[in-house]
Amino acid sequence: MRLLLPILILFSISVTAQETEIAFRKFDIGASFGLNVSNVLAKSKDTVFSKDFSPRVTGHFGMRLIYNPFAFLSIRSGFTFNIRGYKLKEDIYFGSSTPVESEFIFSSVYIDFPLVAQFNIMPDVENGGMFFRGGGYYGIAIGGGTAVKTDDQSSFKQTSPQNFSIGNSKTDDLRKEDYGVTLGWGFEFRTFEVALAWDIGLANISNDTSNGLYANNRLFRIDVVVFVL
Repeated sequence: MRLLLPILILFSISVTAQETEIAFRKFDIGASFGLNVSNVLAKSKDTVFSKDFSPRVTGHFGMRLIYNPFAFLSIRSGFTFNIRGYKLKEDIYFGSSTPVESEFIFSSVYIDFPLVAQFNIMPDVENGGMFFRGGGYYGIAIGGGTAVKTDDQSSFKQTSPQNFSIGNSKTDDLRKEDYGVTLGWGFEFRTFEVALAWDIGLANISNDTSNGLYANNRLFRIDVVVFVL
């Protein structure tokens, strides 16, 4: 009789573990999309250029490849098309002595490859639960440009977008590579998840390094992933 209770407990744990293993998805593929709020930190040895920058609201989309070795841990990768950049209010003279209040828009498009570990807090096998995640990303710039917008009622209202050069030579406007740290928090459900994520760029995206100039991407994301398996 004294051995009966431990045997029943071990049997119950074994059955529960088997049921969890059956119910918990080991692999997932997800379609991701959401909202971006981006900015750029830019400064030199004696000047903070980004103090007047304001964030841009854009978006992202991509795909997630997810491996769940345990209910409380998942490893995530995939790819994301992210639009980054910033805005700057400035006065511009268009052939007259009267300045026109305008908005300079800097836009860059990256394909990012994240590698993230996600820790699920008290996961519910059937319905998901709260999670924290951390890791990094490597990004490749694939396009971008600048534009100027104004609310002036004259014939000039917006310049055509001007594409900039991308590469790692001093004559290019934007460096090809970006990389940084990714942190996030959110909730996972049976068929989708919602997360708040921060991408903190560590790479200098400026080819002009005179006077110690450097620029780093900053990105806040509201990310929705819909599982397709």
